[in-house]
Amino acid sequence: MSHPKYQKQHRISKVYLKEFGYQKDGKWYISIWEKSKDYTDNILIEEFTTETNIFDLPFDEASIKRHFEDTSQKIETQYKIVLNAIKKQQQLTHRHQDLLCHYTANLICRSKLNRAYFQSRLNSEIAISCFLEEITMFEPESLQELKGMLLLVPSEHRLNLVIGNVMNYLVRVLRCFSFSILEAIPDRGWFTTDNPVLIDPQEAANIESTEYLYIIPVESEIYLPLSPEYCLFGFHKKSNKQENPLRKVPLNKICKIDEETHDRICKMILGNGSQYFIFNQEIKNIFLCEL
Repeated sequence: MSHPKYQKQHRISKVYLKEFGYQKDGKWYISIWEKSKDYTDNILIEEFTTETNIFDLPFDEASIKRHFEDTSQKIETQYKIVLNAIKKQQQLTHRHQDLLCHYTANLICRSKLNRAYFQSRLNSEIAISCFLEEITMFEPESLQELKGMLLLVPSEHRLNLVIGNVMNYLVRVLRCFSFSILEAIPDRGWFTTDNPVLIDPQEAANIESTEYLYIIPVESEIYLPLSPEYCLFGFHKKSNKQENPLRKVPLNKICKIDEETHDRICKMILGNGSQYFIFNQEIKNIFLCEL
């Protein structure tokens, strides 16, 4: 891969955004609503949520510096293949489920909101030890080496230094979950946001508690709109909270849902701490009062 000195890097996968976008004059666009504004907009996917060198590691060697970005691009190449297979086979195979675990973990790590959370853990003298122990849980022998490396870099580079560990850890966690594919209500479809992976802990956090919270607690339910047609749903079978009827739908299959369930999920996705709402079709630039 080529490694220019200054590289525009996307917080959200371009391949992912194209599922919700449209093509015009040979270029790909998405229709969005920035929540701080009262009107919609149409922007180039190529320019959406890009920042220069945002994921670069603090090393001189280009292939090491761009390791996370290069890995992200490799994962992205499989996304359309997975979606086509789901539609054709009407199921989620073990291999494609594993690819989606990698893709979901990657999206979590690229999200602006999640990165701010990870950074807050690294900045906290109290939480950093628990955070590092969490992300090395499956490879405890790497903990001391990671701690040593963090001492050698400025604080502003620490997040990118550990983000690969975070992603690998999240892949292992997601592999412990069970998944189904939720089909959208006809003529409505799924939309998405700039924080596309919804991790629903199923209970409000106790702000007075000093207990460390895992990135994906075992009680969590995962929602990820894959396209306007499909939404990934995941849960852990050993969770103590089993009330959600979606836990009873067939695993690894495409499942129909009712309007009430569709509306409930859409409200959660919209309220997932995102900055941008991303429509699933072209919307003319209009004020919200006209929608």
